[in-house]
This record gives sequence, structure tokens and C-alpha cells, in this order.
Amino acid sequence: MRNNVIELLARKARKLDRKRITVRQVAIETGMSYYTLSALVDNKLKEYPRAVLTGLCDYLECNIGDLLSYEEVPSVD
Repeated sequence: MRNNVIELLARKARKLDRKRITVRQVAIETGMSYYTLSALVDNKLKEYPRAVLTGLCDYLECNIGDLLSYEEVPSVD
């Protein structure tokens, strides 16, 4: 699973004529945990909390398919 949070934050920042939107700003504006958001952005989460995904979709005005995409992991034979 790959997330597109950074790309979506950049798109939202451009839309708002802002230089950038940080993960800390998202945490403050949404009330979500900075540590959870940071782990999600860094692809370190093993499970994706529903509340975080729906909160990000609302904040970024996107669908879950915009937020996450499937990346096939090469198999080791």
C-alpha cells in the first residue's frame, strides 16, 4: 500500500495559494495525532485507522482511492 498524502497536501497548498502544508498543521487543524499522521506519511503504519483515513479524505477533499494506492511487492523466490 502506498499513500499519496504528500502529493495531496501539495495540491491543497497550491489551491489555497500557500507555500506548503505540514503534517503538524494537518494534525492541529484536524485534531488527529501528529504521530499517527507522520507514521502514515512515512509509510510506517501496518494498519490504517478508519478515523484517520476519513479525516484525511475530508481535509484533503478526496476519495480513499486518491489517498491510497496498491503497489505490488516483488516476491522473493
